[in-house]
Amino acid sequence: MLKSITVKNFRGFQNVHCNNLSLINLVVGKNNVGKTAFLEALFLFFGRQNPGLAMHINASRGLGSVKIGSGSVMESPWNSIFYNFDITNPITITCQDEHDTLYLHISLNTSLDMNDIRDTYSESERILKIKDSGFVHVLNVTSSDEKEPYQLLLTNQGLRVNRIGISKTIAYYLHSRGIFDSKERAELFTSLDATGRTDEIVKAIQYIEPRLKRLSIGIIADEPIILGDIGAARLIPLSLMGDGTVRLFDLLIRIMNAQNGAVIIDEIENGIHHSVQEKIWTVIGTCAKRYNVQIFASTHSLECIKNAFAAFSTFHDQIFHVQRIERAGEDIRIKSFDMAKLETIFDLNLEVR
Repeated sequence: MLKSITVKNFRGFQNVHCNNLSLINLVVGKNNVGKTAFLEALFLFFGRQNPGLAMHINASRGLGSVKIGSGSVMESPWNSIFYNFDITNPITITCQDEHDTLYLHISLNTSLDMNDIRDTYSESERILKIKDSGFVHVLNVTSSDEKEPYQLLLTNQGLRVNRIGISKTIAYYLHSRGIFDSKERAELFTSLDATGRTDEIVKAIQYIEPRLKRLSIGIIADEPIILGDIGAARLIPLSLMGDGTVRLFDLLIRIMNAQNGAVIIDEIENGIHHSVQEKIWTVIGTCAKRYNVQIFASTHSLECIKNAFAAFSTFHDQIFHVQRIERAGEDIRIKSFDMAKLETIFDLNLEVR
């Protein structure tokens, strides 16, 4: 479990540090202060063996296209992940866990020759074959886990991933826009079904949809789909049970498949009515403790914060912190609030978001 994180030269963060990370972390702050960017930094760190994640986080923001013409590119597709779009200042994400200091370093390499790529790595190590052609930019991704860098190449044939490692920590990222892969959803559910753990999900979803009796997988138009039995004449697709049901399902199947890992959720309150949020937070906390999964979630909702506080007040151990990102002039800082501080804030009717 991460205890602290320092992010340098990423998105809107020139240098920001967060201590006192807990098992459950709720990230708050005003609009455009960097809540989503903070979650993205965590996701990049957990997936530091995969250089392609730099493009993944941009695609989730609608920045997925790469325009290439006449062997060149108008602008590097990853400029936006660097602070102030300045690709000359490397990104560094440093984290402390229970045992070690770990880091991720992302920098632009403009001096590498294509022959260096072919000579350094065997064909079996390349995820995509690199053709005999020039290229514009190389993004180097190095970490505390590997001596050799991973690389993302921008060639005149498009983007190429030099190689991908195997992450030591499982981490999932749930976007606020509800982007999902039906195949991934089915695979995650199947892994739980194979070990007899789907009842846990059904019991949790019953807080939102009390009629739900069981879940199963079906095939519609050659696509795997999750179906639910709510006592109707036929099984109902999960997607027709409401946004809250889908959101909770997607969250829980990831927590239960990420033992000793992390789950990151942008705008966790989306689709979940305030009247059931306290119960949902209790389920999330219980599940996170059982599987030892660290949770990082953002919210704009004061009700969501108060419901989380109410839920975790019933836990015997301190597993919850609110992490508030705030702007102080040109600087951005993160303040941590434990249960005692939150109680004082709510008693005095102060603003915590």
